[in-house]
Amino acid sequence: MLEILIVSQVFLRVYRFQTVLDIFSYQLDNGTQAFKEAGFPLQTLSNYGALIEVAIEKGIVKPDDLSLLQSWRENPESFGV
Repeated sequence: MLEILIVSQVFLRVYRFQTVLDIFSYQLDNGTQAFKEAGFPLQTLSNYGALIEVAIEKGIVKPDDLSLLQSWRENPESFGV
């Protein structure tokens, strides 16, 4: 993941982009921080928080599962592959 972020930063600088528009963000701390440190604002059309909120409203995800889903978002590496 870090390699992708580094390549993305180089690409953005070479082509002089001012911001990054993404369709979806998992709102992972390391990705958000990497864009911030590189000085590129990241704009997304939707994100993990909105997805989970709608899934709960529609009954796809139970409110009891919210803490597990939040735990994954905060530390996905701890869940293994």
